[in-house]
Amino acid sequence: MFGLPDSCALHQVIDVKKLPLYEMDVKDRRKFRDSVVRMELAYVVRDSVLPAFVNETYRILGIQVFSITIDSLSHVPFAAEILQKSIKTLAVLYFTDGKSECYSFALKRLNKNDANQVVVTHSFVSQTKPCSVGSQAEDELVRYAGFDSAVNRSSLFSWYLELMVKCFILKNRQVWSGMDSLLSGKVWYDSTRVLELFEVLQRLVRVHDERLRAITMSDSLELNSELKRIYGVLDEYV
Repeated sequence: MFGLPDSCALHQVIDVKKLPLYEMDVKDRRKFRDSVVRMELAYVVRDSVLPAFVNETYRILGIQVFSITIDSLSHVPFAAEILQKSIKTLAVLYFTDGKSECYSFALKRLNKNDANQVVVTHSFVSQTKPCSVGSQAEDELVRYAGFDSAVNRSSLFSWYLELMVKCFILKNRQVWSGMDSLLSGKVWYDSTRVLELFEVLQRLVRVHDERLRAITMSDSLELNSELKRIYGVLDEYV
């Protein structure tokens, strides 16, 4: 997965019924356990592979990669939100229903009131693609976001951030004609700028979706103007 080193492989099966879901109501707990068929901790990228990243906002000593079989990909947003909040480390969640697959990513900062807790600040689910080996989608994912193709592996945080934002770009490639230029640009050497870029990209997607739903001509003109402004900002990251 993502070309991770064999030394990171773990393949530890997790009993879904024993996950601490006490804060959920009975209905949601049952829905989660009925949806998640199988869960495995597939890889752990430790600070012996890439340097840890610790400051006032983040304490990243490792990244966990989970492989999850789910009854339907339509349940992924629900399951991913629960798991990303429950898992204290940065985590990649790979979901499959046996026919298609996708990934969940989430950035998490330390809770300012309790350093032993984390707060999810950004999250999203990647594009869905077929499970077939050697598909174009799989090749692109590895080429742009694979472990060996990552531009910035100076820390666990920089690698995860690059992986996540590149997957976000691939998911929303059709929104702006300059997405491919971003994928091969120099912004990835600077994690601070990558975080800034991610904020701009999320704004781009929101405005693009709003324009598609716009009813009046005045709304469309206003949103088109905002999109042009965002395109100009994105040009600075190419």
